[in-house]
Amino acid sequence: MKFNEYLKLHKLGRLNEAEKGYRNLIKQNNISPLLYTSLGLVCIKTNREKEAIKLFNQAIKINPKDDVAINNLGLIYLSKKEHQTAKKYFLESIKIKKNSKVFFYLGQIYIQLNNIEKAIFNLKESIKITEDAEALCNLGHLLYLKGEILEAEKYTCLALKYKPNLDIARNNLGLINLSKGNINEAKHDFSKAIKINTHNFMAHYNLSIITDYSTKNLHEKELLNLIKSSKNNNELLHLSFAVAKLYKDKKDYKKSFKYYKSANSIKRKTFDYSLNEDKIKFKNIENTLSLELFNRIKGFGFDKKKTIFIVGMPRSGTSLIEQVLSSHTKVYGAGEVNFFDEILSKYFLNKKKLLDSKLIKKENLYKAGKEYIKKIESFANSKKILINKLPLNFRWMGLIKLVLPNSIIIHCKRNPMDTCLSIFEQNFLIKGNEYTFNLDEIGHFYKLYEDSISHWKKLLINDFYEIQYEKLVNNQKEETKKLLKFCSLKWENKCINFYKNKSIVRTASVQQVRKKIYTSSVNKAEIYKSELTKLKKILN
Repeated sequence: MKFNEYLKLHKLGRLNEAEKGYRNLIKQNNISPLLYTSLGLVCIKTNREKEAIKLFNQAIKINPKDDVAINNLGLIYLSKKEHQTAKKYFLESIKIKKNSKVFFYLGQIYIQLNNIEKAIFNLKESIKITEDAEALCNLGHLLYLKGEILEAEKYTCLALKYKPNLDIARNNLGLINLSKGNINEAKHDFSKAIKINTHNFMAHYNLSIITDYSTKNLHEKELLNLIKSSKNNNELLHLSFAVAKLYKDKKDYKKSFKYYKSANSIKRKTFDYSLNEDKIKFKNIENTLSLELFNRIKGFGFDKKKTIFIVGMPRSGTSLIEQVLSSHTKVYGAGEVNFFDEILSKYFLNKKKLLDSKLIKKENLYKAGKEYIKKIESFANSKKILINKLPLNFRWMGLIKLVLPNSIIIHCKRNPMDTCLSIFEQNFLIKGNEYTFNLDEIGHFYKLYEDSISHWKKLLINDFYEIQYEKLVNNQKEETKKLLKFCSLKWENKCINFYKNKSIVRTASVQQVRKKIYTSSVNKAEIYKSELTKLKKILN
């Protein structure tokens, strides 16, 4: 028999016969890359990856442009989560032939490698060739994470046009509506995603955030039934956060805490994190940015633009302050953007990712400031004062003032116990928030934050504004006046009516900032008092 006849058996699923035929041809020295590639594909179908890798490599040795063999090697390593190796093969493949699927896989790889820009580029290349619903959906979600909401909505709606029952896209559209303050539309989207796929645990979790379970709700029964039968850890994690919120609404705090603890415990096991590494980084910043160095090189940054940074611990009121300030006609809130971290890495960190005093020189300060302003202005009308409210920028307060001398820094403070508990109640993205899934680690990180703020107070005397969450919610008008005065902004009533502000919000406070100011979050840790004794000792 000839190769084509064995190939026909292969396509009919008669794999044993096809494999025997392929091997006979190889014994007869009937060598061709197509033969090795076809045999490799049989091995994949019969769960023999190691053998498949050898055969694909043999095919490439004969024909270095065998894109089928190269792509399948990429797929094997992608399934093994060996992303760098998979990337190497897919990049080689697109040099030979541009393929929408290969661009799609590269997009997925770059997501895993935390390179969002390259992920977006490859997904866009993929849909240029074929407008695939999954590629459109993934692209839309990445753009949502970047804060490009209109573009995110465009691609997500396109995905649903091609595949109306794509529950992931429907859930993502819910997130987009939520960020725009369209709560009812968001509820509709999450509910529809669940109707399409009962096991869309992300949609269940997202719906729970905007549902009040204090009165009887149909979703309650569904959640409780699902969590009983759930065996998948990722599903159980999201459902546990949702059920914790459910019991909290019902004021059953014992059950609520039990599920928060369970959800955080599951998530904490999915990654490695060392508090000691954070201690080293904080100490490095403190030692490097000394008073002597600060006084010697201040005034050399980019001073042609005023910009605002809102910093503090997560859940300390940063979203509320951004909403208040961005209600002003001269201010635009860009949300939590990590531009400063990216620029900082480029100009001031060494190969060990630590701050290096040799790199903190005049020309770098100016270049970094200019580049930051250029990046953040791509978000909005450059005539407005732009806000970056990434809370963890508190680590870099001194460097912010060196790079951008005219910057305004607002530090948000809140009761430590309330802050730490509120962090524990959130299902944060892991990157940058690794400490947030264990109460002890949250407490110890909070102490690092306190030490950091003490250091900046010595360096930046009267050069940043501190606002206490509890004071703001109890004396809104007076505290808002003082805040605006520090920012050199004239009084506008809009800042008191911040809840009418239709700006995009993508943080855990997405629902709270759409409401009038309230005091019910003050001393909220008291409801879990018996569960938080160790945290209290750590914070002491």
